[in-house]
Amino acid sequence: MRSKAEIIQKIKNAGLAAREGRSAPVLATVSGVLSTKPNLIRYCADELGFGLVTTKSFQVLPNPGNREPILCEPELGCFGNSVGLRNCGMEQAVKELKELRSSWKTDSILNVSLSASNPEDFISLLKGFEELADCFELNFSCPHASAGFGASIGCDPAIAAEYVKIIKKALPDCAVPIFVKLTPNVEDIGAIASAVIEAGADGITAINTVGPKVYIEPHSGKPILQNKLGGKGGMSGAWVFPRALECIGQIRKAVGEEIPIIGMGGVMTGAQAAELVRAGADIIGIGSACGMLEQDDLKPFFQNLASDALNCIRGKETDKTSSFLRKKRALEYEAKTIVKIEKESEDIIIITLNGKCKFEAGQFVFLWIPGAGEKPFSLAEADPISLIIKKRGPFTEALFELKAGDTIYMRGLYGKGIKPPKTENALLIAGGTGIAVLPALAKRLKKQGALVSTYVGTSEEIKKKEPNGIEKILIECGAYKKVADKGVIGRVLNQFQKDNIEGNTGLPIQGKAEKMGKQDFFTAYLVGPMIFMRRASEILLKLGVRKSQIFMSLEMNTMCGVGICGECSCGNILTCKKGTFVSLDQIDSVY
Repeated sequence: MRSKAEIIQKIKNAGLAAREGRSAPVLATVSGVLSTKPNLIRYCADELGFGLVTTKSFQVLPNPGNREPILCEPELGCFGNSVGLRNCGMEQAVKELKELRSSWKTDSILNVSLSASNPEDFISLLKGFEELADCFELNFSCPHASAGFGASIGCDPAIAAEYVKIIKKALPDCAVPIFVKLTPNVEDIGAIASAVIEAGADGITAINTVGPKVYIEPHSGKPILQNKLGGKGGMSGAWVFPRALECIGQIRKAVGEEIPIIGMGGVMTGAQAAELVRAGADIIGIGSACGMLEQDDLKPFFQNLASDALNCIRGKETDKTSSFLRKKRALEYEAKTIVKIEKESEDIIIITLNGKCKFEAGQFVFLWIPGAGEKPFSLAEADPISLIIKKRGPFTEALFELKAGDTIYMRGLYGKGIKPPKTENALLIAGGTGIAVLPALAKRLKKQGALVSTYVGTSEEIKKKEPNGIEKILIECGAYKKVADKGVIGRVLNQFQKDNIEGNTGLPIQGKAEKMGKQDFFTAYLVGPMIFMRRASEILLKLGVRKSQIFMSLEMNTMCGVGICGECSCGNILTCKKGTFVSLDQIDSVY
């Protein structure tokens, strides 16, 4: 671990070198965006090249945060957000960061963000993370946090300074520099910066989001975000950059040249990064821009942004970043009318919506009911749009209350469709509502010339029913068998094993062990709970199938759909960007 003085000097040196045009600005992730899980922290440091990586804000106890929607995009590149400081709590976070630190080889600074509603909890957090952090960031600025947290502290210079004084008195020998993250929602941010520095803070981070405000969805006339503040959320992205620039200038003027500043707020171009550097920022945080990019474009975007900033500082303005940014809003809702609802069982329905939506297996949409929330769903059919819904919680219960003629709101598509490798034989196995993912995949595989065999685990009630439209597609594509699992997750897998022994799988694979390890002969696609897919993969591996031939559809806890929250990640793969299908060898490389 580097010393406190080394970290402070490293940040100051980065700013001086950038302002003098000797090197490109050092870039940082910002709290709550992209670097929200250990594997993503490593990804940001090792692969994307961030010089400073910031965790999400951790609290003493776990916090589930706000229910979805947590993000909206009223204008292109302009976001409203209300995550609500969702985090796993100190105990789990310390465990995860210890494991991360045990193999930390990068020179990047690990900035641990902390949130509390009283000095005592901040002190506990600082003690808990002191051996793991290179730098601390005290969140005095979140505008949509519960009472007592975030901006409740940072809007008053006296309160903010008192917090810092109490913390420094309790931890006079803290070996990690303490930065305070300030809110822009004040008349004089410079005065607050001066107050916390005089109280003992080592540096300043700014800005957090602007606001909060309510964002009304135009079709419904209802607030999009869902929280205890009546749908209010902080503003981030392109529309806050002018305020960020103003605040950084005021802070630098107030605290002088020697205090390190991590500056952020709506930076989308190298020219904007250069402006923040000139205004006084030593390191430049990049947040909302992550939601404007494909995952494969993240690294070249950040590299070009830093290069453009350096050119701009040197007097030669270039723009190699704008071409990477998407040109259309990605979180826009479309009003849909429910055409019909088919009850498959007590806890499964098929909802058909008006219109059509061309998609590929691995892509998904979000459904939103104002006041009830939103969740992601795979599409089952494109024309008309149909989705299979299983009752799992409050939101799906609300879906079950709807009827034909009601309006629901849909956004998407998200993720990339899988491009299945050409093969002679394709096995598709799904549990329950996982069948929704299969029709588009089966049609594509059949079009590529593959023999397709599908196994679906379902209830006895559904098994007895005549095939629905989704099942008819699978029947047209090849062999199809549905197995009543009676609540036992492996029954459909047992049936496949039995059929394979008897040569009844619908695929000419019996006795072909020498070919099963070749992708051009056999591939498998698994959909369902991870425990189900793991068991299925074990069976296939014993048949000689290689991990690279087995693809799993990961139903992760996707919350935003645009690569900001990081909740959908499988290792360093953002499934909201890459699509839900991931090969087993990729999964095993990160788990």
